[in-house]
Order: sequence, then C-alpha cells, then structure tokens
Amino acid sequence: ENIPNLFRKIKSGTFKIPTYLPKGPTELIQKMLNTHPMKRWTIQQIKRHWWFKKSLPKYLKEYEFTDDMDVKTPKVILNINIIQLLNKNH
Repeated sequence: ENIPNLFRKIKSGTFKIPTYLPKGPTELIQKMLNTHPMKRWTIQQIKRHWWFKKSLPKYLKEYEFTDDMDVKTPKVILNINIIQLLNKNH
C-alpha cells in the first residue's frame, strides 16, 4: 500500500523539504528532483553547485570545472591519495 503511494509521489515530484534546511541544500535538492528531464540537473551541474563544493573533502574532488569549459571535457585534478595508492600497487 505504501509502495504505490511512494512511487506516485516520486513521479509527481511531491516532496517536502524541512524549513530548517538552509538555502544551499534546499536549492540543490529541488534541482536534482525536478520531474522534467530537460530541467533536472545533471551530475556535472550538481558538482558545480556552490553548496556541493562548500565542504567537499579534497580526496572527493574529481574534476575542476570553470565557466568557460565544456562540461563534457573536464580538467582532471590528480588526487595525491590515488597516486600514492597506485605507486604502492606497482
């Protein structure tokens, strides 16, 4: 009974965001859960959102995007942890 209701809510885009949630995550959640596929944010757009990047640990930063770059061709930032791990395995 609850599962069909859940899927109806997902399909219709019906959700409540707690009022205590700050503007950054609220905006990001709304963009991510947009039911219109052409307006829904992509992973690249999510990664560029200021709140997503706000406290992101360095080891999770895969790409660095700038406004003048094509989103499909990101500039790779080498992660020192990955390099150390690769060196250990070789």
